[in-house]
Amino acid sequence: MMDSHDRETFTRPDGSAYEDWARLLPEQIAWYREQARALSAAGCRDTAVILHMPIYAYREAAGAALREGIRARDVTPEEAAGADVWNPGYEEAFGLWREDICSPPVDEGAFAAILEEGTTRHVIAGHDHTNTFVIPHRGVRLCYGLKTGTGSYWERGINGGTVLRVTSEGIAEIRHEFVDIAPWEDREKA
Repeated sequence: MMDSHDRETFTRPDGSAYEDWARLLPEQIAWYREQARALSAAGCRDTAVILHMPIYAYREAAGAALREGIRARDVTPEEAAGADVWNPGYEEAFGLWREDICSPPVDEGAFAAILEEGTTRHVIAGHDHTNTFVIPHRGVRLCYGLKTGTGSYWERGINGGTVLRVTSEGIAEIRHEFVDIAPWEDREKA
């Protein structure tokens, strides 16, 4: 598990500053590399990185996976597991992409480190409450955990929990379990 921070100040090409979603720090990526190497030396070949905000690679993966002409926000949960939504090579993708991917605006190098170390097979993030996609990208599944509960913003029908079935070989299955939670206003009327 890693702390993906909150906001960070970036600089535009014209020198002006702006705030956006934070990135993992170089020291964190170095720490990740140390941990991945230690786990690999111990025989572990399937690790997962779990963090709050997605890394930059989620943007790259979603853009590569979604078929041209598909408007992500219009895809229904039933359609989201179908090959009609995803490009060739991404047929195992599933889930919804209902809002912007709130990752850092620049590539922080985390995915390059993950690919180079070669042990991480899953990155699991949250933060974007109505995104639920799981996209296999370059040998790594980039996953959103399903929003749980009514805190902060959410959308009816996109709530529940993400189940990870873990075996001695690593994560064998990822699936979302949906529950229908009525908004507070509806419960107060009942």
